[in-house]
Amino acid sequence: MIKALFNPTTGVYRCSVDTNTENYQEQMEDIVKNVFRDNKIDDWIDISDEDYHKYLLGTFGGDNGTGYIRDIESGQCISAPPRTYSFDEQINQIQAKYMNQLEILREEFIDATLKNEDTTSHKARYSAIIENSNAEFIECINQNA
Repeated sequence: MIKALFNPTTGVYRCSVDTNTENYQEQMEDIVKNVFRDNKIDDWIDISDEDYHKYLLGTFGGDNGTGYIRDIESGQCISAPPRTYSFDEQINQIQAKYMNQLEILREEFIDATLKNEDTTSHKARYSAIIENSNAEFIECINQNA
């Protein structure tokens, strides 16, 4: 059996030691002291193999795609909260989303113009993209005000 540890003070999930070995406790103390530079093994809590793998390997898992954390009250492995984005990150995401749409529309507009086709629908789509992006920018600004 493998034993995994969690330090609730530092939030560090680490370490695995075969509990079937004779000097198992000494190994654990040695790892805590030397690897994690922590002198108190009492600060570490045993966690199951399943939870250990969720914490370390489930980086993009969970309900929000942000991995797993240990609930302080229940001690259970739960989904981490959703990632929060800074104002600048939100603005950049909106910009990237609409710039991509505008680039595609621009190429379609150029093709239609070169083929001497009607570009009325392109102009309407352009207006809609600008209107939608402005609405998202305003919403973002209002949420962060």
